[in-house]
Parts: sequence; structure tokens; C-alpha cells
Amino acid sequence: MIDAPVQKTISLSGNVRHVDISNDGGFALATYPQGYAIIIGDEVVHRKGTITRARIIREKDSFVVAENHSLLFFNNHGALLWRNNYDSKIIDFSFTSSEGLVLLENGDVVALSNFKIELWKITVPGAKRVIIDPTGRNFAVITDKEINFYTFNNHNLQWNEGFMDNIHHVYLNRGSTRIAVSLVTGDFYLLSKSGKTMLEYKFKKPPVVVLDRYGNVIVGEENYVKIMNERGTVLKKIEFSGMCNELKVGYRSDYSVCGTSSGMVYFFDRSGVLWQHHHNEPIGAVNMSDSGDYVIAANSEVIIFNNLSYYVSVIRDMQKKIAAVPAKDPRREKLSNIIRKMKGAYLKRDFKLLLNLANAFDSLYTAIERNTVKFALILADSFSVDTVSKCQLYVATNERVSLKVYGDVKYGVRVVQRVPGKTVISILLQPKHSGKLSVRIDVFAGAKKISIPVTIFADGILRKKRVISNTDFRRLIS
Repeated sequence: MIDAPVQKTISLSGNVRHVDISNDGGFALATYPQGYAIIIGDEVVHRKGTITRARIIREKDSFVVAENHSLLFFNNHGALLWRNNYDSKIIDFSFTSSEGLVLLENGDVVALSNFKIELWKITVPGAKRVIIDPTGRNFAVITDKEINFYTFNNHNLQWNEGFMDNIHHVYLNRGSTRIAVSLVTGDFYLLSKSGKTMLEYKFKKPPVVVLDRYGNVIVGEENYVKIMNERGTVLKKIEFSGMCNELKVGYRSDYSVCGTSSGMVYFFDRSGVLWQHHHNEPIGAVNMSDSGDYVIAANSEVIIFNNLSYYVSVIRDMQKKIAAVPAKDPRREKLSNIIRKMKGAYLKRDFKLLLNLANAFDSLYTAIERNTVKFALILADSFSVDTVSKCQLYVATNERVSLKVYGDVKYGVRVVQRVPGKTVISILLQPKHSGKLSVRIDVFAGAKKISIPVTIFADGILRKKRVISNTDFRRLIS
């Protein structure tokens, strides 16, 4: 498992109720009791108001806010584009990239094209929610105990399904091939596009439910998330900490995110948790971009995670590590192959493969490190045939260290420090003649041997390289 790729954390005045983020991570949205905040890069714009709902329209790079009787449309910089006013208060809305539905307090459901042109209107007494599926072909209107399912173009009622108890949560997948319904009693139903019950399940508490793009049911409960197929077969059970407060899935990816009562954020797929993050307060709101590139979570703070930039930095660090591996080591090519595969997985947004490859790289590199004696040799400022110059050798090892020097130099050796994990040796060098000299220092650490080729210049001729190291010498000499 990797460290959580936290990009930024932003403090807000009040507990956040809903968060959203654009597909390119360029801007985010957070609503709280006093209003809402627009997060654009490092800038945060706060706006006060009584907000019913706010959502980002990712395909249009814009967002919509419902405030009392008005529906407000903004661009990604927070500039107001236009406003729709209604006689009755707005209690819900749902949009795709071009079509949308607005639910008013009087039960009217108003269909919009391009967010402002009214297409038609129907009335559903007692309506509490509207949901349009991501394709825009179908929509559902939910009352306390009933689901009414329509086609969008002709707004004809296709079917309705009533329940004995109040509805807690409804989710439509892409194309409405599956509809998930949970009741306040903990009863769960999976319906087909025709309204037929495909699966019934009983949970202890009302679960948080989403559907992945394959039609599998992802259920968030206390201390775990369960992934089931349409027959109720449990495909995967992933242990979490705390009650799942909110669960979101990427429409164009295999990834999901969950925020829990114990302050945990989990980013996962059907194989398990890919990364997790602990915060000091319960996480009440989460969301993610369609492909899973960006994740957002919130309580009184908004936390934005960037999977893309994280793996860019991981690959860069790997390339630096390869530079320290001896060129003749055959495992160096294996490390290079892993990086090439990671670049391909990065382009495909395959975060699971990226994680597996990163783990494979770490395992192989750790094995190489165990067999590599790390050293740092700091040469003297100058060399002369008339004087003795002191050099310092640092060796990271628990083994006993000795060395030999070869070349046209006189030398002496003295161990300055020997502590667990590190030996420091002072090497005194005196050239036998002026000019350029090639010197080799053989270091023996237990059964391991390393040869350090050194070029020095005697009698005032400047050298090009004073530090010779196969590791981070600053860390080694500290």
C-alpha cells in the first residue's frame, strides 16, 4: 500500500456537507451550512447563502448551485453565467453534460436543455429527489416510499415501485441497467431497468450503496465495504475502520472512495485498498473525478488527493535510485523495465498496476541495497608532492571495514569512527609525482568488496570532482 497522495488541505468555517472535484483537478466545490466554497488552484472563494445543492458539471467545466428559488450557473473561475428563477423553492436537481432536471417544492419536475431552456414539466406529489442517469436517457423521481422511473425524451412513466418503509438511498448506474435502493430499515433491493427485483438483502443498518460500471453492488457498512454481484454473491469484503459515511465510484474507472466515522479515507478497487489516509475528524463527504485521478474528502477541512502527481514523483525517485545501481548489475535492467511498464500504466490510469509495479521495484531495489556497500569519499581540497592530504571515507555497513590503496601515491589509514551501521576512515594521500594520477581504493566490508577509482591532480592543477559516492553522501556523513 502506498502513502496517501495528499496534494493540499484547506480549512473551512463549518462542517462540509458535500464536495465535488473537476476531472482535471483544476477546481473543487464544497458546501457547508453557511454557504459554499470554490477552490481554484490555491485560491479559495467563499460565498454565503442558503444552499440546497451544488454540483460540478464535469463535461462542461462548470458548476451549478441551487439557492432557494434560483438555479445559478458558474464557470470554473466562479463567474456567474446565468440564473434561472422559479416560483417555488428548489429542493433538488440532477444534471448530465447537457440535460438536467430541477425538482421544486410544489412537486414540479422541470426538464432543462443546455441548463436553461425548459423542455417540459411534470408534477409528482411528494417528490423528494430526482436522479438522471449519466447517459441522460432515463431518470427517477423518488418520494418517501416510491420510485417513479421515466424516459427523459418523452417523460413517460415506465414503471413505479412502492416499498413498505421509507427510502434511505437510491443509485442509478450508467444507462440505468441497475438501480440500487436501500430503506431506512436496512432492507436493500437491486432493480433492473424494467423495475424487476433482481436481489433482496437485509443489512443491520441502512447501508450506503453505489454501483460500479459492471453492475456490481458496493455496500458501505460499519468496519467494512462489501462488493457483490447481482445474485448477491460476495466478490470481495474489504475491512475498514469505522462506519462508511459516504461512498463514491468513478464512472469511467474501477476505483471507489469511502469516508468513515473514524476519520479514514479509503481509495480502493475490487482487489482491495490502494491507499488510505487518516484525519483527526470523521470524514462526512467524499468524491472523485470520473477516472479516479483526483479524490476529495472533507470534514471541517477539505483534503484533495492527486494520484497522478504522486506517481510522477514516484517514477522520478525510482530513476534517481537506478542511477546508484552499478551498471554491471543485471538487476538494473529489470528496474528499468519496471519503470517503462509504470509509464504505460500511468497513461492508462491503471493505479492498481502502478501500485503492484511500485511494490515490485521496492522489493528488487531493497534486495540490491542489501548487497551494496554504500560509501561516500570526500577528497582533500588539494594535493601536492610535498605535503600529505587528508581524505575522508564514510562506509554504511555493520561489517568490519579495511582498505588498500593502489597507484603512484603514498598512503596511510586511520579509523576515525566505528558505530553500528557506519565506519569513518581517514585516508592520508601524498602523490609521488605532480600532474594527473589514477588511484584505486579497494574497500573490504566483510566478504564484500568495492573498488573506488579516483583521479587526482597534484601541484595546483584543479580537479573536477571532489565527492565520489554511490549514495546520498549528505545523509551518510551526518
